Amino acid sequence: SNRLEQMAAMLAVTEAKTANLENDEEKFFSQISAAEIKAQTAVRERDALAQQIAQIQANSEEAASIERAERQVVEKKLAQVQAMQLEAQNEREALEAQLKAITIEATTSMNYSSELEQIKSAARSELISDLATRGFDALEKK
Repeated sequence: SNRLEQMAAMLAVTEAKTANLENDEEKFFSQISAAEIKAQTAVRERDALAQQIAQIQANSEEAASIERAERQVVEKKLAQVQAMQLEAQNEREALEAQLKAITIEATTSMNYSSELEQIKSAARSELISDLATRGFDALEKK
C-alpha cells in the first residue's frame, strides 16, 4: 500500500513535470514567432534604409556635403538594423535549441510516466493477488 502510494506520488510528479514542459514548449514557440517577426521587421527596415541610401546617392553635386552626412546617419542606422537582425537570428537559434532540449526532456518524462504506469499496474495486480490469497486462506481456516 505504501509502495503504491509512493508510485502514485511519483506518477503525479511526472505528470506535473510533463504539463510544465508542455507549457514551456508553447512559450518557446511563441518566443520563436516573436523572434521571426523581429527579423522580418529588421529586413523591412534594412530595405527601407537601403532605398534611402540610393536616394541620397542620387542627389546633385551641390548637396555632396549634406549627402555625406545623411549617408553616414543612414549607414549607421543600417548597421544597427543589421545587428538587430543578427541578434534576432541568434535568439531564434538559441530558442530552437532550447525547444529541442525541452522536447527531449518531455519525451523522457513521458517514458518515465509509462514505466510508472506499468509498475503501478503490476503493483495493483500483486496487491489483488495477495488479497485473494489471504481471503482464500481465511476461508480455508474457517
